Amino acid sequence: QTCALPISSVVKLSQGGYRAYTKSTFDGSVDCFKSQDGFTWSLAGEAFHDPSHSDVTSPDVFETPAGWMMLLTEGSGLIRCVSSNGLKFEYAGPVALPGKQSDTVKIREGWRTYFRSDDRVAADAGAIRSAITTNGMDWVLETGARLSPALLGGARQKLLDAAFLVSSNGLWRAAVHCAPDESAPGAASLSSSGSGVNTNRALETGAKLKALMEIGRAHV
Repeated sequence: QTCALPISSVVKLSQGGYRAYTKSTFDGSVDCFKSQDGFTWSLAGEAFHDPSHSDVTSPDVFETPAGWMMLLTEGSGLIRCVSSNGLKFEYAGPVALPGKQSDTVKIREGWRTYFRSDDRVAADAGAIRSAITTNGMDWVLETGARLSPALLGGARQKLLDAAFLVSSNGLWRAAVHCAPDESAPGAASLSSSGSGVNTNRALETGAKLKALMEIGRAHV
């Protein structure tokens, strides 16, 4: 089974197998795909469609004891959708975080949601920030940026989004999607940096750059 748009969120199920959520059309619909091995996928059905929210994108799905949560980017912010089974979601309201394009990871305290900071917030414009939730409904914003253009080689980099995971040895990794900031002079570059961020390898060069980053625990 193929989908026309990129997969945005993959969830490993407690009972085995996986689900993947992707924006399926340009009217805000989100489809759910299922797989037992992570290689062969089939369509499970339409997970979200609301004519009142037709421009949503970038689904970010996670399961809590109270039910399933889906965060969606709408404009410059995020909205929250809920489900009892992870297959059909309904709109539940806006998310009080200053950004969009989120990725949520399970942590000891609950869940940490990473998101791209609102470009209109000068102090953190375009940075990847984070917030913690214990219930999928209320978030506590963490101080500072987890990733910023300065950590990726300077203001010439524009962060678009990032996906985070924790290795078995406790080290955090992030796949970062960035592009040249056309408002900054000179050509864009992606280089190693201190502060616990090290570029392992460039996955793509040119107009779009991707890097696999290793991030020290103190910086996530």
